[in-house]
Amino acid sequence: QEIARQDAGVRKSVIESTVIHDPRPLHPQRFYQLYRERLGVGLFRSKGFIWFASRPGQCLLWNQAGGAMGLEFVSTWRTHVLQNDTRLLAEERSYLQRQLDAQHPLFGDRSCELTLIGHARDLEVFGRELMDCFCTPEEVSHWQNGGFFPDPWPANLKVMG
Repeated sequence: QEIARQDAGVRKSVIESTVIHDPRPLHPQRFYQLYRERLGVGLFRSKGFIWFASRPGQCLLWNQAGGAMGLEFVSTWRTHVLQNDTRLLAEERSYLQRQLDAQHPLFGDRSCELTLIGHARDLEVFGRELMDCFCTPEEVSHWQNGGFFPDPWPANLKVMG
């Protein structure tokens, strides 16, 4: 009984947040598996803007709370518009190019920025696992060459607006 009394009591759980920022695309299959397999392991909330190697033009809003996940189309990355929209006027191209000049040389304005909130002890582990979801240098080269990436996410996403 004395042992039970010593173990009883209020235990503090430290809740923290961290921001993951990376210009590389996420590998859609690894990101999907991470969230399917690891939700409920100390991660309460995650939210932010992402892009998948399989969807280089789509700026996506990621939203997770508890076991609920949401992925919404927000806009098209400027870099993608500049590279693919043949209807742009010369002035529009010049304007977009000036906006992108200070951006990442390969990815342009594309990047992933996710805020994670959860138990401090689990957040670090989840953060490392999330970093493994970003494309490797070999996968980035594959992406640059128009390679295929398996994408289990719904093809038709809700449009913000």
